[in-house]
Amino acid sequence: SNYLFLADLVEKLVGTLKYDRNHIQILDIGCGDCQLLSELRSRNKSVHLSLYGVDIYTDKERFQRLCH
Repeated sequence: SNYLFLADLVEKLVGTLKYDRNHIQILDIGCGDCQLLSELRSRNKSVHLSLYGVDIYTDKERFQRLCH
């Protein structure tokens, strides 16, 4: 699916960074149900990622459960 393609792309981009790879911040605009952020979190347990998701979502409680 598209989020797996994007997760692969983000990993490649992170690998090319020339500065501190131990703390990376990623903002997913239009994150939906946070599949991309969840995938990035599960793939990168050894790197400190700060992951942020923004979306227009009507069910705030469900969104918080999905994205945290």
